Amino acid sequence: MTHDSSPADRSLPAPCIIDRGIVLNKQDMQRLLTDLNRVRYLHLQDHEILSEGEGYVQAVFADPHRATLIANSTLYLNVHSFDYLELQKLSHTGIVV
Repeated sequence: MTHDSSPADRSLPAPCIIDRGIVLNKQDMQRLLTDLNRVRYLHLQDHEILSEGEGYVQAVFADPHRATLIANSTLYLNVHSFDYLELQKLSHTGIVV
């Protein structure tokens, strides 16, 4: 049996992120966010907290023409609203997205 070693076969493997890392792919972001239920969130801009709160993730979608909305303790998250998603593990409460 021979194995064709074409240039496509030499590409890097798909990323593997465990508990910590940066997610750039919109489909991966959507998969991670879809599993969330009740969340705490921070709205950061230039490393300054503009607002924070808690709410329920109602919908996660990918549409470049629709907005991410957070109102009435409900989150409608559009992955096109974000450049990346950062995962961090907290020692006492689990994973932060």
